[in-house]
Amino acid sequence: MSDKTWWLKCETSKGMFPDELAVEGKTIDGLVFSFFIHPVFVKEPKIEGENYVKVWLYADNGPTCSIKLPEYPFETSNCVNVSREQLMES
Repeated sequence: MSDKTWWLKCETSKGMFPDELAVEGKTIDGLVFSFFIHPVFVKEPKIEGENYVKVWLYADNGPTCSIKLPEYPFETSNCVNVSREQLMES
């Protein structure tokens, strides 16, 4: 697992509670996943719409990357494959 900070492009919106945000993203296969998260894991927590959520990179296979999400999505595991284009390093 990489020790660098990685950010996954996603959509964010207000959560049910003041200390959470709703996150929606897509896997490389087009599967949509969603979860609620504390704002500390979001790059710009005050922005709704296109945003970035902190993730952990397990494998960089060129056009495809395996990542671990900071929370378990409702639809799938918290380890998913995404397009390399969806990631930003900081």
